[in-house]
Amino acid sequence: MRVLAVLLPLTGIFVALHFLAPALRSSYREGTLPNGYRSVRIDGPYEIFARQGSTAAPLIGRVLESFRKALFLQYRHELRLADRRNARFQVIVFSSHDDLTAFARGHLGSDFERNAGFYIPDWQAMGIIGDRRREEILRPLLHEGMHMILDVFVEGGGHDWSRWLDEGLATYFEASTVARSGRVRLGGFDPAHLSVLLEDHAMGRALPVADLLTAGGGEFEGEKNHSYYATSALLVHLLLEGRAGKLRRKFFDYYEIERRPGPVAPGAFAEFIGDPADLDRMLRVHLLRLTE
Repeated sequence: MRVLAVLLPLTGIFVALHFLAPALRSSYREGTLPNGYRSVRIDGPYEIFARQGSTAAPLIGRVLESFRKALFLQYRHELRLADRRNARFQVIVFSSHDDLTAFARGHLGSDFERNAGFYIPDWQAMGIIGDRRREEILRPLLHEGMHMILDVFVEGGGHDWSRWLDEGLATYFEASTVARSGRVRLGGFDPAHLSVLLEDHAMGRALPVADLLTAGGGEFEGEKNHSYYATSALLVHLLLEGRAGKLRRKFFDYYEIERRPGPVAPGAFAEFIGDPADLDRMLRVHLLRLTE
């Protein structure tokens, strides 16, 4: 089972973990959540689990639905999004980091000591920490919400996205803003990633695009995971917004290859987008422009 987990906002990166979580469904449906947690509201397709009186719980469904509708409005054709009227999702809003880690140890088989949230594709379920400011809740919520979109709403279903693409899109869209009115501005680049990338470049250890394209769970969960997440975010930002939009069409042509069933050919990125070495040079220029 795949679990996509967001690290605490302090780190500014995300990590994906893979392990079995056989008790997860019962933990949501049969009341084996931490003491005091229960289903507190249903907002459209989202069932929210929290402690009674959670101030974050009313926010979750509204934000996720505003985000989903904005994506459908602006990216329906490019991302090949399809209506899933029967889709249902479950969200645990943890009152503390201790509650999240206790749940993770008991039901996910891992210590989420540094994590602020997760999304589990097999169960269409996510969890986030709610004891923080609205802006600090939105970032992991939108990141996991994008994983949910890619998992459930993309035409075809059962996609096995390359890790750089899955995390790059989630990290690009986590930087979206959702006003209290529900108005959404999609996408962006979190300044927290700039320090990671600038240090990597200054120390001569910038991650080559060729290495990023072949990276899997080991790299995204290893010692250099900061660099893998930040570079994925920068690459997606470049492809969607950089070079006066000249790479955008190429990116979505490549996305179509990833969306289709079956493995992606090793040379697909170079064929549809460009030589990874050329992208290394473009990324350096794009990074400097983001710091201006």
